[in-house]
Amino acid sequence: MRETKKRIWLFLGMGFGITWVGLIIAYLCGVRYGDFLSNTLLTTMLFLPSLVVLMSHLITGEEFDPAGLGILPHIKGNIPRYLLAYFFPAVFTAVSALLFFASHPVNLDPMGETMMKALTESGQDEAYASEFLYTQVLLSALAGPLLGIVTAFTEELGFRGYLLSKLKTLFGQGRRAAVIGSLLWSVWYLPLYFGGYHYGTDYAGFPFYGLLLGFAFNFCFSMFLSYLRWKTGSVFPCALARSGVDAMAAVPLYFTKGSTSLLIGPSTFGLLGCLVMLAAAVVSFLWMGRQEKQGRLYYQDYESLGK
Repeated sequence: MRETKKRIWLFLGMGFGITWVGLIIAYLCGVRYGDFLSNTLLTTMLFLPSLVVLMSHLITGEEFDPAGLGILPHIKGNIPRYLLAYFFPAVFTAVSALLFFASHPVNLDPMGETMMKALTESGQDEAYASEFLYTQVLLSALAGPLLGIVTAFTEELGFRGYLLSKLKTLFGQGRRAAVIGSLLWSVWYLPLYFGGYHYGTDYAGFPFYGLLLGFAFNFCFSMFLSYLRWKTGSVFPCALARSGVDAMAAVPLYFTKGSTSLLIGPSTFGLLGCLVMLAAAVVSFLWMGRQEKQGRLYYQDYESLGK
């Protein structure tokens, strides 16, 4: 148990220390979300959890365990859960968009005319603009889970792979580990919101409301990802869902006109998208508790039961 605690603290110390110090220095130098340097830093940040896992193994001499880290795909017997992970982003985005436009009908642009006008004004012909718009929607929905799977996997390997397994060993319960792991992942992301991540910097109450909303969204999303991790024994479905949600986040903006607050929507990271993700988190929390009591939460339990 002492070794487990040591490895958890080592992972958190290196992961949080490198990320937070790097981002604080960047912000003090005037870097803000959306410019080239910030995008480079964000990409580097997403690769960091896997690097920290490797460093932790080297420092502690821990034996490399592919199954424990969740890097085995375990596709057999998990097709329904892979399909859930793959199509969850599209369904989540659609429900979030419906909530936003139902509550803000004045902002609905069902044919995407505002976006197409912006494209034509930038020099594109109208036919290309129309084709580009709907191609982007279909591409995001059908291929989004694969487009960013590399960076999503490296992040999931660290948090849903390594850290979540260590927390399960420490606390003995997968649901409790999921709650604590979700809290830690959400805190890890907080410095990004000082630079305008997802919500910009020009809203009243900056950065407090962005920090609060970003924390809530990430916590809820992590609960869903943790459920996938336990049920499949793999971080691959987590990476699919993670990549897909990021790819689909801006799609509702294509059908928006007028000014809106990113804190509310139509981006899925807004408040209304967070409420939808909260519903997914509650279902995941309840299912984890129920199935853990039945001894059916973890992938290896399904294997032993021949299911």
